[in-house]
Amino acid sequence: MLSLALFAMMLAAPAGATDVNDVLGTWEGESKCTVPDSPCHDEHVIYEFKRDGDAKLALDGYKVVNGEKQFMGALSCKLPATQKLSCSIPGSKRVNDWVFTIDGKRMTGTLYVDKERTVFRRISVAKK
Repeated sequence: MLSLALFAMMLAAPAGATDVNDVLGTWEGESKCTVPDSPCHDEHVIYEFKRDGDAKLALDGYKVVNGEKQFMGALSCKLPATQKLSCSIPGSKRVNDWVFTIDGKRMTGTLYVDKERTVFRRISVAKK
């Protein structure tokens, strides 16, 4: 399952805001573990963003193993009001906060876990 995991968007977005259409689609890159001796593994990832109602996005996460795309799980994300996108695993009992920063066709992210907000993963993907 994804140890992974999208903001309320206003019609008149503030300067520097990311248009939802800039996020929709397929992103590919790397997800690197940051906690030594954890069950985490570095992964080549593919993230697919799609609309999920008026105020949310859905992110389906895949890892690529031996050239094969394998589903890891889904995240629920708030539509971006700025260049930041916040996502979480729906229904998870563990605190998880995926924070992505969008810069054109590049997106970097961090997975924070638990109340201490331990940095668990660093993500770097590009839009395909």
